[in-house]
Amino acid sequence: MAKRNTKIYDVAIVGAGPAGMTAAIYAGRSDKQVIIIDKDGFGGNIAKSPRVENIPGFVSISGVDFASNMYEQMTSLESVTHEIGEVALIRYGNRMFEIFLTDNSTVYSRSVIVASGTEHKTLNLNTKNIYYCATCDGPFFKNKNVVVVGSGNTGAAYALELSNYCKHVYLCDVTFDMMCEPITQKKILSNEKITWLPHCSIKDVKNDKDGNLTKVILNTLDEINAKAIFAAIGMIPKTEFVSELVSKDDKGYLTRPNIPGIFIAGDCAQKKVRQVTTAVADGTLAAIDALKFLEENK
Repeated sequence: MAKRNTKIYDVAIVGAGPAGMTAAIYAGRSDKQVIIIDKDGFGGNIAKSPRVENIPGFVSISGVDFASNMYEQMTSLESVTHEIGEVALIRYGNRMFEIFLTDNSTVYSRSVIVASGTEHKTLNLNTKNIYYCATCDGPFFKNKNVVVVGSGNTGAAYALELSNYCKHVYLCDVTFDMMCEPITQKKILSNEKITWLPHCSIKDVKNDKDGNLTKVILNTLDEINAKAIFAAIGMIPKTEFVSELVSKDDKGYLTRPNIPGIFIAGDCAQKKVRQVTTAVADGTLAAIDALKFLEENK
């Protein structure tokens, strides 16, 4: 039998990354009853970044510290409720949104902000040792060789972080040029513990009898002795639960709401730039729009 929370919130936010937490802070400071829901707790993908250096006000800060600061600010507001849970579906009727969670509970709200973010694309390779968070899993490979796939800002950050304790880091990408920021490229190329492999992909792997990685075979047929692969090859929007209420592009990113009262923020939206700063801006605008909607529809 479904569990029902009879409380009606003013704003329900799906996703507790920078966009969602910013929206919660703005709505909570306006004395609205806010619930923010995230299956992974809080922080989103930024919490997995070992070092962030492009947020105004911070020369350098770890992603988890930045997310924790936002979370502390958000939860200091008595009107904000944080719930760990996974949203399965959102429906609308009788001027009310019904948010169904996978644990069979239901949340009711007068407005919704979708800030559900993205998740990592995965590598289809037959080995146990593929990882998507250098901060979480990198320390297990101290003094070992590792391979990072993807040279965007995330992959480059992984390579730099891993070079602090791994024996050697091989950074490969199908592109000829690194995709990360120029200042980061300089750090990569000047680091003796990182080898940049352009126009390169993983063709196959070799494992020991227990399924643990021993070698990475490249498209060039070169073999690298390595104990782990860290993938940073792009993201997929987490938007399946909101298909009925918001239009999407062909990749699943949200484009526009189909009904009043639902708003979009952060990396799950169709946009040109996905950075912490743009996510925070999105969260601000979504909260302001939600507050205006609530005022006009008392």
